Amino acid sequence: MKDVNVPFSLYDFFAILFPGFFGVISIYLFIDPSLHNLNLYFLSLNNINDFILIIVLIVICYFIGHIFNTLGNFFVERPATRFIGWTVNIYLANNGILQDKGIRGFVKKDGRFKFPKRVFEYIGNNKTKPVGELIQNCIKVTFGKVNQDYGYVFRLIHAYVKQFASDSAGDAKVFTATAAMYESLTVAFTLMSIALFKGILQDQITLSVATNLIVVFVLLSAICFNSSRRYKRMWVEIIYAAFVAAVKSQRSTGKTSK
Repeated sequence: MKDVNVPFSLYDFFAILFPGFFGVISIYLFIDPSLHNLNLYFLSLNNINDFILIIVLIVICYFIGHIFNTLGNFFVERPATRFIGWTVNIYLANNGILQDKGIRGFVKKDGRFKFPKRVFEYIGNNKTKPVGELIQNCIKVTFGKVNQDYGYVFRLIHAYVKQFASDSAGDAKVFTATAAMYESLTVAFTLMSIALFKGILQDQITLSVATNLIVVFVLLSAICFNSSRRYKRMWVEIIYAAFVAAVKSQRSTGKTSK
């Protein structure tokens, strides 16, 4: 019988388990925002074995973490991508490959409502910056004349980096896990603020204490959102940098072998 390895990665810890702990706290604040019954819960757990208690807590945090990971993708990543822009498109716009045309939408040509989103358009080689020109040359050398769907091209680049620059691809995974963690924490801290506001409306917590905590949680939520965007940007930057380096390395190796 072969040994079975349980796949538990950095992504599981940073993006699932750690935010899941704060997710559990936010859910509890909805139930008991005043924390009056917290001591009763702890006393009821005294008779349970510590090891079993830790295992149960980890399982609960892991399960809740998956839920908050999905919520983070739905309520943080998708709206940010739609209104601020996909980090890949922003990176290409900063290097003169794409141009930010602003938020478009609202009404289609046939008069039907269209949900607005930020639109990026291809500029052309004449306005490309040096780094952008280098990226385009590497794309052309590696994949030929591909279409201007940079979402598809980025998937090709990502696959190429995983194949020929596995170390950089591994580093990029840390950035994606950290970005996902901050997205989940954004949701968790936002829910904590909502739970405390609910406690104020129901007179379950004093106004001064709740107000101070709400301000703290809102600030933490904003910081986590900004951090998630920053780590997504770092992920894109390292993928493109590793792609260019790998292409140059492959070409130099090919010339040397000849």
